[in-house]
Amino acid sequence: MSKPKFNRDILKIQDMETLIDQLTTRIREDIGTRHNRYGAVIGLSGGIDSSVCMALSAKAFGPKNVWLIQRAVYRPVQILRQL
Repeated sequence: MSKPKFNRDILKIQDMETLIDQLTTRIREDIGTRHNRYGAVIGLSGGIDSSVCMALSAKAFGPKNVWLIQRAVYRPVQILRQL
């Protein structure tokens, strides 16, 4: 089976629930079975990618088994005011 040609339609997800189940199963298998870990520590930056990682990890391991580290964001103007 050949790979489909990349275009904007390849990004359309037909069955979101199935995709989420596949991703969370893979996360559980890779981290749980291969690495003998049953939870996750996620660095949360506030961007969409870390938010999706957090949500998938919480679904895969349960929310009580996912720890979040939120990165502090400092703007130069705020730092200058403190000086």
